[in-house]
Amino acid sequence: MIIRRIARGVALLAVVPTVASACGDTGGGDDPAYSIGVVQFSSSEETSETALRAYLDHADDQGWEVTKVDPQGSVDKAISAMNDFVQKGVDVIVATVFPSESLTAGIRAASAAGIPVISFAGGPADGVVVDMDAGRPTATEIFEMLLEDLDGEGDLLFFGNNQGPPCMGREAELMELVAGTGIEVTRKEVPIPGHVEAATQFTHAWLAEHPAGSGPLAVVGCLDEAALGAVSALRQERRQDVLVYGINGTSAALHAVESGDIRAVSFIDVAAAGRTAAERTPEVIEQGTDAEPSVIPIPAVLVTSETYTSFAEKYPGAVQ
Repeated sequence: MIIRRIARGVALLAVVPTVASACGDTGGGDDPAYSIGVVQFSSSEETSETALRAYLDHADDQGWEVTKVDPQGSVDKAISAMNDFVQKGVDVIVATVFPSESLTAGIRAASAAGIPVISFAGGPADGVVVDMDAGRPTATEIFEMLLEDLDGEGDLLFFGNNQGPPCMGREAELMELVAGTGIEVTRKEVPIPGHVEAATQFTHAWLAEHPAGSGPLAVVGCLDEAALGAVSALRQERRQDVLVYGINGTSAALHAVESGDIRAVSFIDVAAAGRTAAERTPEVIEQGTDAEPSVIPIPAVLVTSETYTSFAEKYPGAVQ
């Protein structure tokens, strides 16, 4: 496949070049200087950004040229970015978190131009040759612990987000597990960006309706930032009677587990998955849109205050 360079002109969106290689320079790697177009989900969403950083570190080592766009959670802007990358003739497009089905117009344009698409947790679709699986399997242990802690009774505040498959899959699993129990779920949508602030406000309102002593109480976020927003509200109101659970395993959430502010977190090693996706990129580009679709699984690790020390020893980079 002919290697295509990303133009330096004015883009439809604010485009930030992150890796630039001189003509003919392949940096420290053996692969050609591929051009990669990256569509972020939102720079404020730490988990997808962690995966991207791992991908970009490998790209930097290889001397690839990478340009990324931050649509701030907007599907329309994400599709515009993909179309822009198609016009610029990149070798591969990396899209993060947005459901692949919502990016159909951009994926079709890429496929028509012979450009393969790698998705970070957007789900499978025609034209997506590699997908990172960060959905339902990553939340099972945390939800089972939550149900055991509540003993099938009480009130649960759940923070969901309908912008990406990981949160949607986790919510579907939780609702299946609580069905038939005595747990009353209050579901709130948290926007991205703005999820921490929204979760804090929702928690304050929920706490006013659920005073201390009113029964088993818990909060779970489909991603850690929402759980941390709940922790902020609990601290402000000096409430210690509410259990909080997180999913993804950001550094801040893991330290909150260490301090006891969060009961448990489901850690998913997205950095490892990001490196794997980067390592597969040359093969993806070589095979193009005819590549056999594949999935990069991401195992989950349950982290509690009792297991934090051993976890930190095994994954020191996660708690920095």
